[in-house]
Amino acid sequence: MLNKKEFLKYASRLAFPIMIQNLIGTLVNMADTVMLGYVSQTAMSASSLANQFTFILFCLYYGMAAGTSVLCAQYWGKGDKKTVEKILGLAERISLIVSAVFFAVSFAMPTTIMKIFTNSPETIASGGEYLRVISFSFVFMGFSQVFMSALRSIGKIMLPSVTYIVSLCVNVICNATFIFGLFGFPKLGERCLSQRVQFCPEPGNAEEYRV
Repeated sequence: MLNKKEFLKYASRLAFPIMIQNLIGTLVNMADTVMLGYVSQTAMSASSLANQFTFILFCLYYGMAAGTSVLCAQYWGKGDKKTVEKILGLAERISLIVSAVFFAVSFAMPTTIMKIFTNSPETIASGGEYLRVISFSFVFMGFSQVFMSALRSIGKIMLPSVTYIVSLCVNVICNATFIFGLFGFPKLGERCLSQRVQFCPEPGNAEEYRV
């Protein structure tokens, strides 16, 4: 049994890296917004509206990740590692099924989804293209969210922390390069964000689930 001083020390070791991870997730979104603002108002509006749909998916991810964390922490504390593995495996399978459903809808009819949020033809076309490309990242996002949450729940915080830091650096460099067409690369504008997320999905919690 830990005394108060030991408990606070142990809790601080867990809480501080998670705080840094959340801060990095916020910085990732801030960088996306600032860079898109330099492209055009339509680009910013299109990506923002498309993310209203993906936010539903991210809320489901958050629920699965939170439930997995609670159960994993409980059985890890009891020393039952086999049950922890079963819980994580079941959560990952559910996340894959949910991701597949959202992928099918986003890829098959992105413009129909965009018409729910706006009547602007230009915004619908731009947001539809963004949503179709980003749909390929859903499986990776679901897997990473559940897995990273499970790691944090059992005290394994180094891998999530390193992943967040690498994600921020890669995100900012790739965004600047492809949004503005630096170093001889094509200028993609808002399409860059969707392709960046596809290959480098950003981790985060429910408050950060704006891609």
